Amino acid sequence: KQEMRSCYHKSSTKLAELNCVPVKSSSLDSIMTHEHFFEENNDNDLIDLMLIDVEGWDIRVIQGGIRILQRTKYVEFEYNWKGEWMELSKSNAKPLREAITILEKMNFVCYWPGQDELWRLSTGCWNEKVYDGIPFWSNIACVNTK
Repeated sequence: KQEMRSCYHKSSTKLAELNCVPVKSSSLDSIMTHEHFFEENNDNDLIDLMLIDVEGWDIRVIQGGIRILQRTKYVEFEYNWKGEWMELSKSNAKPLREAITILEKMNFVCYWPGQDELWRLSTGCWNEKVYDGIPFWSNIACVNTK
């Protein structure tokens, strides 16, 4: 079984040990506009559903997708205890709270879809003691109310 390892946040010695190679990355906004999926100034282009699952790097997709997410009706992303979620949490950042705050500013309301129920995370329902730094995974469902 081969394990997927992150090369991000590693020292140069560790990078060599992991056989890491640089990979070009692009933001969601730049991909969607440069590949002409959307006309930059046409607000009528809407996305009904966006699913983000990039193995722990979802926070970076959200941060780099502000323009595209503003045109999205429903977005679902995966929160877990690996990748950038874990690295940011180690530095006392609150990445899940940050992701939800970014989405709230665009009129999204976010929920944890639990078994047979939804737990609201947005608009006054945030509880740091419960949600920050817990080592588990779950999808987060966000609906644009605009």
